[in-house]
Amino acid sequence: MASKFLGVDAGATKTRAVLYDAAGVMLYESIQGHGNIIVNEAIAIQNVANAIAQCLEQVSETDQISLLLGMAGIEISNKSKQVKRSLEIKFPILQQVAIINDGYLGMIAALKGRDGVFVISGTGSVVYGQKQNTLLRVGGYGHLLGDEGSAYWIGYELFKGLTYFIDTKQPVSPFYQAFLTSEGVSEASASDLIRKFYTLTKQEVAEYALWVSHLAENENSEAIRLLKKAARALAKQVKLILNRLDFTPNFLFAFSGSVLVKNPVVLAALLEQLPDVTLLKEVVEPTKAVYYYWMREENRCLQLV
Repeated sequence: MASKFLGVDAGATKTRAVLYDAAGVMLYESIQGHGNIIVNEAIAIQNVANAIAQCLEQVSETDQISLLLGMAGIEISNKSKQVKRSLEIKFPILQQVAIINDGYLGMIAALKGRDGVFVISGTGSVVYGQKQNTLLRVGGYGHLLGDEGSAYWIGYELFKGLTYFIDTKQPVSPFYQAFLTSEGVSEASASDLIRKFYTLTKQEVAEYALWVSHLAENENSEAIRLLKKAARALAKQVKLILNRLDFTPNFLFAFSGSVLVKNPVVLAALLEQLPDVTLLKEVVEPTKAVYYYWMREENRCLQLV
């Protein structure tokens, strides 16, 4: 009787299911459509089920299968129990089933099931911390209530900074002059960009972080200052985790998301504001969290006996 692990990363754009053997080696994968339960519950659950079904075609009836599903929007929907039950009924071969959000899935994979801190800063942002049996989350409330230090937040701060020059009637700085020029807007018509802001989607606002990053790479001091401000916002959230979980220096620290992965200025500034950390740079496939999750659960049970 062989043990196998099935990890599913059901995100906003696609669902990826990967079957692993007892040593954590990939055996098979299935890619389906989006798995965000908030966007369309029926379609998301169907995509997840299709991905699981394809992977289970590769196993035998005597295999012991443990499933970990990381699903976008599952916390907000408050339907993890219903989804778990439906999967157990549809796939009785599954011996263990757990459902978490996709951000926590990424944390488990990046830390390989160990205690530590995990920061995500892409279009949005969230910070996770895990110590022993306690998991904490800070942030992740969306662009209206949070997402500090994210790409959206950087774009928002860019537009917000322009309002200072509009209100004070002072000449715009070289940084904002470059911003106006890139948008094809004169200084006298700067208010046009504020009106434009309210027509943009969340993703479109976030894309302005790329423009700021490009100027920072060319050593524009104002762009660098804005990116360091993003780092301070993220550091503030990390420190909440450190204090609440009483982490000591040299804790494991991992990260993901374009703001931290593609902006060395932000990552360096963030690390400067934290105590000594053990930085994990290895990129680990999120679905492999299933292996580390159930191995940790097994070890925890052994320790409690």
